[in-house]
Amino acid sequence: MASGSVSEIIGGADSGGGIPVADDDSRAGLAGGGGVSNSDHWLSNLDVGNFIFGIFAVSKVSFVTFMWFIYYLAGTKISGYYWATWFSATLTVYIAWGPVATTWLLIYTGRLWA
Repeated sequence: MASGSVSEIIGGADSGGGIPVADDDSRAGLAGGGGVSNSDHWLSNLDVGNFIFGIFAVSKVSFVTFMWFIYYLAGTKISGYYWATWFSATLTVYIAWGPVATTWLLIYTGRLWA
């Protein structure tokens, strides 16, 4: 027993026993992924990925802009803790997602200098 490895004790790595072995092309088959390579995946298309990321950023900035400036009338309809919460949320979204949304809009509209 001391000379056998763990894989031999369980059922063997090469005999189709208890430990599956991945091929050289894909390790996704071990988890039941079907062996989809990265080149076949839709997120490997950078234009589609950038488009989704840009839409997400513009949506977040648009939503927080609507809520703060239109629904809450620039914070005048709320007070106290809720005002601080919405103000900090607005600043956070503007700081984190504002540059992404602005850049994506400039590039998507075809500005050459962007």
